[in-house]
Amino acid sequence: MQQDLIFALHGFLGQSQDWFACQKHLQAQWFTPEMFNKTSPPIKSYEVYVDELIARYKPDGDMARKKVFIGYSLGGRLGLYILRKYSWLFDHFIFISTHPGLSSFDLRQDRQKSDAVWADLVKNEPWESFLKKWNSQTVFLKTSLEPARYEKDFDMIKLSESLKLWSLGTQDEMHEFILKHQNKVSWIVGSEDPKFIGIAEELKTKKILLEYSRIHSGHRVIFDNPKELTDVIKNIIA
Repeated sequence: MQQDLIFALHGFLGQSQDWFACQKHLQAQWFTPEMFNKTSPPIKSYEVYVDELIARYKPDGDMARKKVFIGYSLGGRLGLYILRKYSWLFDHFIFISTHPGLSSFDLRQDRQKSDAVWADLVKNEPWESFLKKWNSQTVFLKTSLEPARYEKDFDMIKLSESLKLWSLGTQDEMHEFILKHQNKVSWIVGSEDPKFIGIAEELKTKKILLEYSRIHSGHRVIFDNPKELTDVIKNIIA
């Protein structure tokens, strides 16, 4: 029996193992690259990084029942660039807690400035102090803590560079491409994540999204409720 092939990208401060709980509930051939450890490729602009990522992504797609991209948070934002340039590679794209991009120049500038502060902190602040500050952000208040993160597992330069090169302020607004490919796009947010519910509602109201799904969770859907998440994913790709 053919399995689905799932290409999944984790979020900022993430690891390949973040998908383990989902993998337990969803049998497939999973490809879950690391982005922030000491042996992962260097951080480059969205476009260049995605080109190099796809160049390394050479599974036997012909043997898969369906090829599915899944991106969580930052991984979803990178995935929007894959959708824009490589939509033909996947039968379906699933975006979890993903921002489609800012339209306001002022908001983009502000975000680049705030992410530059975080980029400096992750390089220069003691690790535990940085984690505490990062996890205290409003978007994470109604969600699980991430699994334990150990300094030895991360490359601080890559984390810092990602906050600058992959800032939401440098990301293109992707409404046009979500709309263009809306028949192969699914959007998932947490029911306790008001900011991202608002984003999804706006996309739906503007008919950029056909629909979106709410999971009983906060922003960190893949940690809060992997069982319900994988049930939704199974229905999407059935």
